[in-house]
Amino acid sequence: MIILERIEGNVAVLEEDKKNIKVPITLVPIYAKEGDVLVFINGKYIVNVRETSKRRENAVNLQNSLWKK
Repeated sequence: MIILERIEGNVAVLEEDKKNIKVPITLVPIYAKEGDVLVFINGKYIVNVRETSKRRENAVNLQNSLWKK
């Protein structure tokens, strides 16, 4: 799984297999946000909307479960 960690100027920092990878920002969609799940297709990264949504939902559920105690 490839996650967009952050943007640093003209570089996108991605996490893949617990390693950070720096790629030119031009390879990442302009609408991509930190935490988005990406896939590499035809020389560019695209946002995997379904996996990103699942990750965000899991994070919200985890937060909610912590506050219910």
